[in-house]
Amino acid sequence: MVQLSDFEDTPLKNASGSTLTASQIWASQPVVIFLIRRPGCVLCRAFANTLVENKGKLDAMGVKLVGIVKEWDQAEIDDFTKKFWPADIFFDESKKIFTSLTDGMETKLSLAQMLNPFSAAWKAARKAKQTVTDHNLKGEGQIPGGLLVMKSGGGGIVYSHLETFFGDHPPIADVLAAAKKASN
Repeated sequence: MVQLSDFEDTPLKNASGSTLTASQIWASQPVVIFLIRRPGCVLCRAFANTLVENKGKLDAMGVKLVGIVKEWDQAEIDDFTKKFWPADIFFDESKKIFTSLTDGMETKLSLAQMLNPFSAAWKAARKAKQTVTDHNLKGEGQIPGGLLVMKSGGGGIVYSHLETFFGDHPPIADVLAAAKKASN
């Protein structure tokens, strides 16, 4: 199970190259953190759309929306933020936040699931391609992403979700319920 102490001191870089610790992101307000497996991924872009569609609800609750990536390719970040992510984005070079979801171990999603056209991963990909036509395969895509909902200050983790197969994103109703709990 993910523990706040596993990643709260992780150094992150913002788009301008400045460094801050992870805990500074939620120091003054609750936050939904999307751990983006790969910014060019059709599945990640589709879930980004879902989160952004609900950004107004998060804003009304006083909950900030941020993204964290594990690799920084400026062209990919520029494309992602221009088309899919009008929120802050940070770089976890150490991948410590990503590995905190898997008890500190760097795990990888199996490519074997992509061999079965009836798998949950393929179902998610077909659904994502209905709304996202601009995507690519650039970058490392097997280290799973996820989502965290954090209370402000030292309030802790309200919700965590680890991607267990490609495109395994949490239901938006669960994210909004956790955000509401974090804002109280």
